[in-house]
Amino acid sequence: MKFSPTAAVVAFLAIGSSTALAQDAIVQGSGYQVSENAVVHPSIGAQTGFDSNVFYEDSSAVGAGVFRLVGGLALEPMEDGSGKGGTPPDYTFSAGARFAYQEFLSSNDNVVAQRNLGLGADLLLGIKPASEFPITIEDHFIRTNRPTNFESNSTIGRDINTFKAGIAYVPEGRNISGRLHYSNTIDFFEGNGSAFARRLLNKLTLGVDWQFLPITRFFVEGSYGLNGGLGSNSSKVSSSPARGILGVASAITEAITVRAHAGYGFGSYSAGASYSSYIYHLEGGYRYSPVGRVRLIFDRDFQDSINANFYADYKLKLAVDQQVDRVILQASVAGILRTYSGVPAIVGPVSTRDDVIVAAEISAGFELRDWIALNASYDLQLVQTDFVAATDGEADDPSFVRHQVLVGATAAF
Repeated sequence: MKFSPTAAVVAFLAIGSSTALAQDAIVQGSGYQVSENAVVHPSIGAQTGFDSNVFYEDSSAVGAGVFRLVGGLALEPMEDGSGKGGTPPDYTFSAGARFAYQEFLSSNDNVVAQRNLGLGADLLLGIKPASEFPITIEDHFIRTNRPTNFESNSTIGRDINTFKAGIAYVPEGRNISGRLHYSNTIDFFEGNGSAFARRLLNKLTLGVDWQFLPITRFFVEGSYGLNGGLGSNSSKVSSSPARGILGVASAITEAITVRAHAGYGFGSYSAGASYSSYIYHLEGGYRYSPVGRVRLIFDRDFQDSINANFYADYKLKLAVDQQVDRVILQASVAGILRTYSGVPAIVGPVSTRDDVIVAAEISAGFELRDWIALNASYDLQLVQTDFVAATDGEADDPSFVRHQVLVGATAAF
């Protein structure tokens, strides 16, 4: 099939993007002091395994071996650098950079051409964190790169930068506090063939929290967004999504926690479909042992989409965390019913798309020493859809099933 970035973008947000930047590490070295109150923590790791469906195909999947090299630097304050004589610090900070290089091991030239480099960087700054008006500033950058969803020697590169700034009002001795946050996201697809999906997202959030009891907090929150295309080649229509929710977070007992909110969401788009419906979230947690916890999450919400105006999800997720001596086990499984609305003609012949998504993850980390750990993971991604993408006049089914197994080690210094 002839390469078309449009069809590849259709599957991009089905579950996630390509090169993972998480290091699956459970260790952190002592670090190296670089100033009077800052220390840097370098880390390096390697993984190898197998990917059952490199091109996210619905049939005739092509599998390949995988080798990944990951590394990073984390800059953090010294443990004793948070103020002298018990005085609260004027600021707090952390920063980091990381990479993940992935090589595919195969005799198929198209598979080998999918080698990619993922990058990430983070900056967090807190100003007067113990004052009545604490300020937070964050910036997060990530570059991902993934194969198309049919066999090709091309990949889809994507750069996402999210800036966040917020100020809170935390009066001393009062149970009521407030917060105001602004976020800006630049979502940039590197190739000209996928430039139609480039977008710019802005959101302003205002919230009020009431600490009713030491373990119970009620909150009300409203947000308003201004979204649109990024650059003259983008076909993303402008929108102004708004949400209003009322929620609670509490501990029923020492072992049982609950967080819930409900409200209404409205996504007004300048062309095509708009969203208008209830949204809600329910999360229950149970700590069945001092080192074991299970969570059940049910969620209904909508998000702006690169494939359409928006997508709306019904999501059910079960997650378990368990520690056994020096081994940390994590597992989760999620089922999602997803509906895309406002699909543009450049993506497909109809304006709606319905998906059934299953995502499952199992990971284990074993601490050999306080600076080195072994890790292993299994990842399942399944997308079944009624949609047929338009690919240069040919029909393409974005459905796929993908398994990935990785084992490796990470060292931190």
